[in-house]
Amino acid sequence: MMLRTLPLVTLLLAVTAGCGGATESKTTTTATVSKSSTKSVTSKPAVDTSQLQAAPAWALVDLAGKPVTSESLKGKVVIVDFWATWCGPCRAAIPHLMELHKTYKDKGFEVVGVSLDQQGSAVVQSFVNQHEIPYTIAMGNQKIVNDFGGVRGIPTAFIISQDGKIYRKIVGLVPREQYEKDVIALLGVTKAES
Repeated sequence: MMLRTLPLVTLLLAVTAGCGGATESKTTTTATVSKSSTKSVTSKPAVDTSQLQAAPAWALVDLAGKPVTSESLKGKVVIVDFWATWCGPCRAAIPHLMELHKTYKDKGFEVVGVSLDQQGSAVVQSFVNQHEIPYTIAMGNQKIVNDFGGVRGIPTAFIISQDGKIYRKIVGLVPREQYEKDVIALLGVTKAES
């Protein structure tokens, strides 16, 4: 019996750990939810972010050659997701991000996938086309990795508030509901409105 369960336990550990050495899902936040809620798209967070660290300013180019910058996304809740096409947990997270994008894009939410693939944009573009990923994908570089404090394992996602603060850092594969809880808190909407 022990020999039969060992491969399953190993697989579960690999999936939950992420790629690149992360061993647990790490989340951090200190913001508190405000009592008021808004139904319209707002460029201000629905939570107190005054004690949170500012996200770094960054600029990349998406796969279509268009610039994508932190400045152009101010006023929106953004998930900056560091990932790679070869990373199993990253691939498993993509459907969650696609659903969130579809549900909340008209409410002031964006996803930016930052690919850390070493094989280049052609490999990433093929993957994006094959999986019909609708959100922005850009090729990462060492500067953005360093600016975000280093990425030790992937997937690593940063949830950025409308005022450009790091609301939460998530390392490893987590359920969609974990992302969604933070997105709806920042947007000030309820899940029923999605």
